[in-house]
Amino acid sequence: MLAIAAGRYAYRRVRTGGADALAWRFTVAAIVPTTLLLSVSSTARGIYLAPVPPTVGLMIGLWASERLAAPDRIELGLLRATTWLVMGVIGISALTVPLMVIGARDGGIFSLWRTAAGITGCLGATVLVLVAIRRIDVPASLVLLARLYAAFAVLVTGVGIFMFPIIDSWHDLRRIASAVHQLSGSDRLVLYQPDETTIAMLDYESSAPTPVNVSAGDEETSQAAIATLLAQDPNLRVLVQLPGHASGAFSATLSRLHLTRASPDPLPGSSAVRLSSAVGLKVTHVIELPEGRRYALLERNTRDGDTDKLLF
Repeated sequence: MLAIAAGRYAYRRVRTGGADALAWRFTVAAIVPTTLLLSVSSTARGIYLAPVPPTVGLMIGLWASERLAAPDRIELGLLRATTWLVMGVIGISALTVPLMVIGARDGGIFSLWRTAAGITGCLGATVLVLVAIRRIDVPASLVLLARLYAAFAVLVTGVGIFMFPIIDSWHDLRRIASAVHQLSGSDRLVLYQPDETTIAMLDYESSAPTPVNVSAGDEETSQAAIATLLAQDPNLRVLVQLPGHASGAFSATLSRLHLTRASPDPLPGSSAVRLSSAVGLKVTHVIELPEGRRYALLERNTRDGDTDKLLF
């Protein structure tokens, strides 16, 4: 909301000209072309916008130094909206922490001191915002802005100390890579339409041979490429990422509280099943992390039996 207020004022300042508008021109030149370029690009990764937020922060600082002493009606409204936005984030975090506590406890990764940090972050941020609200209509209230930023920093730090280790456990890709290399052994491994994360996961700190990537534009072409590789080496294994995320302690807690539905079995109708039918492979293993990624390992297997499921 403050970025909107600052951007609205930046338009006026850039048009006025003069040496005192140089900083405003710099911020606009750093923000606008980059944002427009990424808005029309085909990338789906928001991280590429990372250079912009610090410049937005500079723009908000310029706006605060020139306008916060006597904001107009719109700017004051956006300032109030920012206050309520921070309060909303605090409220969502306060509701999420106990759910994460239950999920972490059920998953065996509960930590008392980290939980205390998360609760302290929510309480501390609430106190700072409540104190800031008392000065929302006072002119020259840099103190208000400082307290809002402090509240958000306290919230992110406290809740982050609690939540990030839990979220990290959901994305421990080394476990998946280790399991894949162990199951594939010395056999040739093929990655079927892999994304960047899958490729990097299996390349990172691995002494195993580099997998073959099959990333044709459509399924039929990719399946034909797999069939050609199978004709050359019938013992190869194929790794296919399954859609969605695996279930875990956290999602099970949400399901028990009727806040979400249980995750369906990803195998029926997946590209792994379609590939196995097209080229005569069998899904022998499903490898997944709780709340994280899941993969199917396919091979020409002569044994009869159910698919093994590896859940860490």
